[in-house]
Amino acid sequence: MRRYIEDIAKGPRFACITFDLWTDKHRRRSYITFTYHHITAKFKLESFTLSTHLIKGTKDGMKICDEITLLKDDFGLELKKLHSVTDRGGNVQNGARFAGLDNDGCLGHAIHNLVTKYGIEKVPQVRTCLVSSK
Repeated sequence: MRRYIEDIAKGPRFACITFDLWTDKHRRRSYITFTYHHITAKFKLESFTLSTHLIKGTKDGMKICDEITLLKDDFGLELKKLHSVTDRGGNVQNGARFAGLDNDGCLGHAIHNLVTKYGIEKVPQVRTCLVSSK
């Protein structure tokens, strides 16, 4: 963790964080993981997975904002101009907004939803192909 703090402090002023929430289906516990991204002076992308936290109770926007605030405190991100990229969940977008972050939707999440929710489920021919290929 110490090395990441030093690398982040030495890095550029502008950076991005990505984060996602998920629930462990076995234990029914919810978690949030944060990843930090910046581009070096030599135009190399560097990414660090900073933390994974257990989230107790509801996963609403204020709880997510609290997690972002803790992350900023733990890693010295207060002086960085942060942008976030996340899924389009209302709670996640609210958390980013409450924390004062600009936020864009993740293209990977959008493609996943397009294929699984709106492609496979809505187009019978695709579903038939997938079921018959097993």
